[in-house]
Amino acid sequence: MKITTHIDSSLAEAVVDIFSPDSRQALRLHAAVAAAEHPGAAVLVGTRGTDATILDPTDVLRFHTRGKHVYAHTADGQWRIKPRLKDVHHWVEAHPFVQINQSEIVNLRHVTRLDLSLAGTIQLRLSDSTLCYVSRRSLSAVKKALGLTTTERND
Repeated sequence: MKITTHIDSSLAEAVVDIFSPDSRQALRLHAAVAAAEHPGAAVLVGTRGTDATILDPTDVLRFHTRGKHVYAHTADGQWRIKPRLKDVHHWVEAHPFVQINQSEIVNLRHVTRLDLSLAGTIQLRLSDSTLCYVSRRSLSAVKKALGLTTTERND
């Protein structure tokens, strides 16, 4: 890996460009830069009773709220996490997560099926058969993330 640093006092903020022959390496580097920018978000710990584990974003199917708590849903079950749902975005910004309603953020890599037949919403089936519903407010952002938006043509 090559690293080049340029000091330019005319810049308002730092600029990082990542050039990589491999998208996985680019995602790892992006996550490392994001972790450096948000140091508190570098590691996310999930707790369940007396157990605790460090969560890997690729293993998380979704984040959701229940009551006043936020949970990370993995193949191993539910893990309670400390950050609020709105703060989870910093931790997952280098991964394909999208907020589907006010209480859920879903990992698009774990979506196995989309049901578009429901009027005004989309039903998502996750890899563990959990069903999630996209709110009308989040519909356009989810469609954009999934590449389902159509471009207008002016004929």
